[in-house]
Amino acid sequence: MDIPMNYLVSSGMRQEPSQSFTDSFFEDIYRQALNAIALTIHTNRVRFNSVKHNVKKDEPVVYDVQNTIAFTGRRGTGKTSAMISVRNCLFDPYSIPEKLCDDITKKELESVQFRILPKMIDASHLDEKEDLLEVIIANMLKELNDISSDRNFDEEGYGQKTDELKRRMAKVQNDYDSLIQTNGKTIHATYPMLIQGADKHNIQSEFKSIVDEYLRIMSESRCDSSDKTNSKAIERYLVICIDDIDMYPGDPMLIMQCIYRYFTLPNILVLTSWNYNMLYQYIFKHYFKRMTIEKADNKDDHSERERLCHDQSNDYLRKLIPYDKRIVMPSWKKSDYRELIEKNIRLYSKEEFADKFKEQFPRLYPGRFYNVLFHKVNAGVERITVKEFIFLLIADRTGIYLDASGTNHILWNLMV
Repeated sequence: MDIPMNYLVSSGMRQEPSQSFTDSFFEDIYRQALNAIALTIHTNRVRFNSVKHNVKKDEPVVYDVQNTIAFTGRRGTGKTSAMISVRNCLFDPYSIPEKLCDDITKKELESVQFRILPKMIDASHLDEKEDLLEVIIANMLKELNDISSDRNFDEEGYGQKTDELKRRMAKVQNDYDSLIQTNGKTIHATYPMLIQGADKHNIQSEFKSIVDEYLRIMSESRCDSSDKTNSKAIERYLVICIDDIDMYPGDPMLIMQCIYRYFTLPNILVLTSWNYNMLYQYIFKHYFKRMTIEKADNKDDHSERERLCHDQSNDYLRKLIPYDKRIVMPSWKKSDYRELIEKNIRLYSKEEFADKFKEQFPRLYPGRFYNVLFHKVNAGVERITVKEFIFLLIADRTGIYLDASGTNHILWNLMV
């Protein structure tokens, strides 16, 4: 598949409509992500049904859920763009091209109703003391307040239900705040506080119940006309997007712990992005600081401590986000682009080349790069390889052309 030249224009975040996924450079990324989401839906359904049939009445439910999809890669590889594009396509799963997914995946995506929190949580923009659970609850409250302003909303009997849900959210928030201090450490409570706090450790189950009610109200009120998911679906999912976890100003481990403790629920889907190497170092540091070995000055003991912490860090990541839920973005490292380098870039047509190039690549016009491509297009060339395209960019900066078909170094003025 060729890469259209206009795909090289955008810098920063790029949102692609689902209809163009099969023409995208990230086609394989979208396919992997949608397959992972469909697998999550199927697995949750099987496990949750099993729990409902096997757990006795009033017995606490323990959820075994792996519902976090991670887009990983170095900075600038398109993690956020891919994550947002996948999130947006969940507004209308019916628009996903059939040839992108198999029948099973498409059927799973169309069988549930997704409710996407409009605001993506950018961890790099959070304050060091901001807590992820508080931010999510605040966003849910804002959504409820927005739909409450609809004049038909109260007439349909949702006003009282919404007020009750808001009170429950406030109680969960208060219970949660009582468990932590501003420095993140657990409060050393008196005996009466411990008795009262016994119920507060059920925050996860109460939050699940709140999410269920929130999804029901948002679905049945149908105040959002842009939502084209299956309104008749029994299963509903709240979709939460968290970007750049590794760039959280505080300890990124706190974000991971919050996801694991409160969002690993069968009615939530979490989409995240992070730089694996950076996040791994934070997790390793977390465990390394807490592990002590006698004879700390001994070199062998120090190595053993490092080995144990590496094992612990890997196990933690696998537990929260297994490998089949990690979407690894294409990299431009030499070892990663061998397959990509064989792809072609489709050039603009002869009639539109000059105008489109000037409009979309103003920094490269006029210049030697433009002149070479212009000559190629006029000579009837419709596409060039990614390798040649990169070499032409290098030549534009250095004046030295690297022959894409070999290793010859040719001065630019000898080439054109």
